[in-house]
Amino acid sequence: MGPVERWHEIRAPVEFDPSAYDSQIRMDVVRTHSSDKWFDPHRESICQVLNAFANTNIGFGYPQGLNFLVFPLWKVYYTSIPECAMLDTYYSLQFLVGALLSVYPVDKSDSAALDQLCVICAVVKLRSTTKYPNLRKKIFSKEYEPLIISLVSRMVPTMFANVYAVDDCVVLWDSILTKDSVLDAVIQCMVNLICLHHNVFEHLSLESCMVVVQESVPLTLNILSNSGYML
Repeated sequence: MGPVERWHEIRAPVEFDPSAYDSQIRMDVVRTHSSDKWFDPHRESICQVLNAFANTNIGFGYPQGLNFLVFPLWKVYYTSIPECAMLDTYYSLQFLVGALLSVYPVDKSDSAALDQLCVICAVVKLRSTTKYPNLRKKIFSKEYEPLIISLVSRMVPTMFANVYAVDDCVVLWDSILTKDSVLDAVIQCMVNLICLHHNVFEHLSLESCMVVVQESVPLTLNILSNSGYML
């Protein structure tokens, strides 16, 4: 969005009409952070933002994952300038999707996003094993490949917003958005997450590793964010 004092220059009017994806958007918004009651009065507005995005980006539409990106944006902007929250959230969502575009499929037949996620997996493995060489035997193996792909494909497109409480996610994004490349910063978060669990990967079986990593991720991310370890 740039400097706050210049936001008024980019708040062009937007039509917040229903899109062809309205029913799917509404289903997703209802179940996103469903236990966070702060959002209950705001879910209709969030639906309108996502519909406007889908209407504007016709070739892109509404891939699932955007629902997680919009919630932290909405809370930040609504608690800052509520009368401008719709526009500010919409334009910031456009920015985030632009930064993450390569990991989202453009349509059902688009395989480029999966190829990009595979490249990111390779980068995560390489950076992690550079710091912890003992991980090479496991995380470069075919046996562990599905686990790495699962972690990357689940967390990178949403910038961890699907595993992190909204308020904690905002803290993490404050760090990510100071970097020159949002996508690379998110990738580095994945690397740090793997590195933090290096003993788990090195010494536990695949089944135990999956359980420990999946269940500890929200707590681990909170620890990493508060300690400044993430970036």
